[in-house]
Amino acid sequence: MLSTVEKLKRDVDALPVYRSSKEVETFFRRYNAPAGHVLSWRERMHKKNAPNVRPEETISKPAATASDDFPQCRARAWTLPEMLTECVFLQDGAQVTTLSKPDIALSFQNFRTMTAASFERTDAGKKILIADQWAAHPERLEVFGRTHAPGRPAIAADPLGRICVNFWRDIPHTVPRDWEGRCKLFVDHIAFLIPAPFERELFMDWLAHIEQKPGERPHFHFLMRTDGAQGIGRNYLAEVMARMWPGRVSLSVDLMRILDGGFNGLVAGSLVAVVDEIHADQAHASPRRVAQALKSELTASVRNVRPKYGREYTEFCATRWLMFSNHVRALPLPKEDRRLVVIKNPEVAKDSDYYRTIYAALNDGEFIASVREFLRQRDLSDFNPGLHAPLNDAKSAMILATTSAADLAAAEVIQQWPADLITSGELANELADEDGKRPTGSMLRAIAIEAGMVPGRGQIKLGGNPVRYWILRNSQIWQSANHMQMRTELKKVTGR
Repeated sequence: MLSTVEKLKRDVDALPVYRSSKEVETFFRRYNAPAGHVLSWRERMHKKNAPNVRPEETISKPAATASDDFPQCRARAWTLPEMLTECVFLQDGAQVTTLSKPDIALSFQNFRTMTAASFERTDAGKKILIADQWAAHPERLEVFGRTHAPGRPAIAADPLGRICVNFWRDIPHTVPRDWEGRCKLFVDHIAFLIPAPFERELFMDWLAHIEQKPGERPHFHFLMRTDGAQGIGRNYLAEVMARMWPGRVSLSVDLMRILDGGFNGLVAGSLVAVVDEIHADQAHASPRRVAQALKSELTASVRNVRPKYGREYTEFCATRWLMFSNHVRALPLPKEDRRLVVIKNPEVAKDSDYYRTIYAALNDGEFIASVREFLRQRDLSDFNPGLHAPLNDAKSAMILATTSAADLAAAEVIQQWPADLITSGELANELADEDGKRPTGSMLRAIAIEAGMVPGRGQIKLGGNPVRYWILRNSQIWQSANHMQMRTELKKVTGR
């Protein structure tokens, strides 16, 4: 049995002399011939029938166009089997995406327009788009929407159990033969930026964990700071990561905007989010609210993605945060913070030749592959992704620098107040600012709870007046004490 191409060749040879190029086009459409074959056979027919063709009907090769220089820009000619294998209908928003490019989702109408060059003709000559055949086909792929689930298949459940197209795709990797020698440049730079051995090894393990277990988010993140020094090469780390894991590293992230409830689409699907410069004074909310929002961002295992454009969706959050700052007041942290490892970087930069060398290596693909292989081979048997971030000198200094005067005063009250209990009025007096303004209501409560005080149950009568009180110390004892015992304790200070 002859193939379509063979039939076309046979009929071209048997075709009688034609009078117009329109007749030729009609002939080829009947066979749904590919554009390349049409062009070559049109030239073949032209040569065959040249003596019988009027000059104005001569079929010539089209003039060169931009698409000749950029063949990847030509419209793809889809077949129905290809669409059934590759294209996926998204119920959420009636959109269409593909398994090869899940980051792009089009409305069905836009999808029809994009694939309009792919069609068939009926015997009567009517054009039927392949997209319309695909949409009506019972075997088309159909899921709820899209999600990000690192390490899982191309079709996977989102955090709510809905079947979705997964953004995640493994990144190809080729191992250079001399990777151990090539990666030394990167390892030495890490040693320069992180002088303390424990912190350096922890950071290296943290990086290796991204490569080896991308879908398992550690419980801690990193903030590197100086006391004003710039140009020491911290952003070089971000550039290396962006090349190792292309499309999976978000650079120059505005963390404060995200904490304020803004769009978070920039960090969606990221393995690493890098903040170039963070300072507590950038926040529009109070330090206490920023600290609470930061805790939520660093601990969440699921993220509701709010893109600036497009539909919201839910993903498994695997984003690790790497922040840089030139200020001791980088972020407001509570003293019990367990999520942020703070590293003090050197204050003196290397010479210009050093930085010229390491930045030149960024354009060497084998160097980037060598760093990645170094992380793949690193032993993580002792790495604990649930580790509580240690409280070192750099972190203590940052906590102290971002602690408000009222919070410091509250800590002093807990340590020095002569009784285990204190009335709300006395506490407000102790926390008053230099102008004598006393915190009241929700502000007083927030400061007290942040400091570790426990609110008393109900009210106690002192001097005939009911008063509210706070437990400063030994909360287990005082929560089970009777009113007489608590009144006696409060009278140690009031005398009422």
